[in-house]
Amino acid sequence: MIRRHGNRWQVTVYAGTDPVTGRERRVRGSVPRAPGQQRPSKAARELEARLLLEVGTGEHRDARVTLTELFDRWLEQAGPDLSPSTALNYRRYIDRSIAPRLGHVKLDKLTTAMLDGLYRDLRQSGGRHGQPLAPATVRQVHAVIRRALVQAQRWGWIQRNPAALASPPKIVHHEIRPPSPEAVAQILREAEADGAPTALAIRLAALAGARRGEVCGLRWSDVDLDGASLVIRRGIVELEDRVVVKDPKTHQIRRVALDEATVAMLRARRAAQAEMAAQLGAVLDDEAYVCSDHPAGVEPLLPNLISDRFRRIVRRLDIPRCRLHDLRHWHVTQALGAGLPVRDVAERVGHASARMTLDVYGHAIASADRKTAEVVAAVVDDAMSEPGEPVHRHPPRRSRTRQLSE
Repeated sequence: MIRRHGNRWQVTVYAGTDPVTGRERRVRGSVPRAPGQQRPSKAARELEARLLLEVGTGEHRDARVTLTELFDRWLEQAGPDLSPSTALNYRRYIDRSIAPRLGHVKLDKLTTAMLDGLYRDLRQSGGRHGQPLAPATVRQVHAVIRRALVQAQRWGWIQRNPAALASPPKIVHHEIRPPSPEAVAQILREAEADGAPTALAIRLAALAGARRGEVCGLRWSDVDLDGASLVIRRGIVELEDRVVVKDPKTHQIRRVALDEATVAMLRARRAAQAEMAAQLGAVLDDEAYVCSDHPAGVEPLLPNLISDRFRRIVRRLDIPRCRLHDLRHWHVTQALGAGLPVRDVAERVGHASARMTLDVYGHAIASADRKTAEVVAAVVDDAMSEPGEPVHRHPPRRSRTRQLSE
């Protein structure tokens, strides 16, 4: 439709329906109108043709949608496929880092230069109280923006994704420094003073390499005491307003073998829990939580509570810079340092791939390789230092011509 609008010709083209709201979309533009002009000008007809071509080829972008509106619709669309903790983290990145700076920008005005400027600002003063944000966090912000803009492309709101050419900061992988075996032994002994649930949770983090949420989510139905193993099939996540039971981080159920001492601790804990439940006139159910302060194991220990108790233990022992998650790092580095196959270790601790294990724990593999070199060299050195049987060499082979002449 072309109509007069003051001293301009206004051109309106139907552009289909919004894929999210279902509402009709129309694209508008205008050109100057000469005084007294009654019929649409050539410029108005050219604008009409151009808008029709853009709509027909999918090149026209919906300039009315801001970046904040895109994020809201994208999270509404993607939410059911995201874990609760992932959705919460995305919302935090949007509300704290993106929306205050670029949320008002219309999609057709968003440029790669704007995104690079955002990343630069976040690196300098994007954290709390104006502190710099770590490169890894800025890359997470970039990942959120890129995923939302990919969805905008699928909906036909934009033709080009400006985040595809952006330059988020590179991540520098620092060498992981887990606690020493002596420190881990001290922590495990000291944890016993905090009670059986805490001691068992910390031991499973160290000896099974489990994440804290996975430890909290263990039920007795997941534990095979006779087979000395357990199955990790869920995790506990604390959100701002609720506690959620979810799949493991990589959505992979895995079986983990246990050592004899851990099995003995689990047997003792199950017997004690069953006795406490009986005193309350209840029976310990197989669906009871293994690590629980409740006598019948009805409620699990929460991840933040275990971390708080671990911090108190570490402070009592005066062990510097040691987190609960560092016990998992210790487990992986010990396994790799002993020469165990990378793929086996990755499957045991629930890494997404062996490549991730290599990227994060490469220094432990280098240490194992150094031990291998020393062991192999020691075998040769021992053989050279001890006199042995003389080496019998085969006589040189005679040529075929010489054999025939003989």
